[in-house]
Amino acid sequence: MIADRLSSDAIRQLHDQPSSAGGFQPFLQVVHIKMIQPASVVEKARYCLVLSDGTYCISCLLGPDLSSSFTLGGITLHAVIQLIEYSPKFVAGKLILLVDVMELIEACAHRLGSEHPIYFELETATMSSLLQAQLELLVHKERHMERLCASVQENARVAADLITLNVGGQRFQTAKANLLRDPDAYFAVMLSTAPTHEDGSYFVDVNPTHFDRIMAHVRTGELIALDGLCAWDAKQLRQTIEYLGLETALASP
Repeated sequence: MIADRLSSDAIRQLHDQPSSAGGFQPFLQVVHIKMIQPASVVEKARYCLVLSDGTYCISCLLGPDLSSSFTLGGITLHAVIQLIEYSPKFVAGKLILLVDVMELIEACAHRLGSEHPIYFELETATMSSLLQAQLELLVHKERHMERLCASVQENARVAADLITLNVGGQRFQTAKANLLRDPDAYFAVMLSTAPTHEDGSYFVDVNPTHFDRIMAHVRTGELIALDGLCAWDAKQLRQTIEYLGLETALASP
């Protein structure tokens, strides 16, 4: 029977042991297909599927390459497929699958197993549950793209006002606004003067060892920790912090 092709209890196993997905290639049935329209002209449409093991169902988002060839692969509603390459991911408290490779095993004209498979986390099965899962996938994708776009725009803005520091021969770059975060510190006074080099950089005559920790504070505002340093390095970094007037940024030991 075709129903025997499904990997019974596969979705429960994915929930209980998501780390085992690498070697687990279950046979599941497609019970819902939805195309997500691209958010911009540079993106391509993506497909969301709901897959069933005959008892439970799970949502999956097809990768870009698989989405591009999806309509050519012959996978239609009720088809039995095998997951080949995929990774589990929790979104809004629900497990979804990000699928890069799947294979068509057999076409089918009706649902196998339960007529109304349920999501593993839910008590009852309704079509609204299926659609809600698709909506959550779409919202997750759109928010991710919004964050990426915001980051790109912010980086473009920062690049227009970039400051280069020559610290003991090593170069560090960050936005001018970051260096002005501590108005009473060395960097604020430094920026009130002209650059010290023809290339527009500012020379800072301090030990560059572990200066990346100071730059992390400059960029994020987080306190500077001395964890993991030997006594000598910790002393040198502390002296550099004091020289730059950043004592208030030093984390408590």
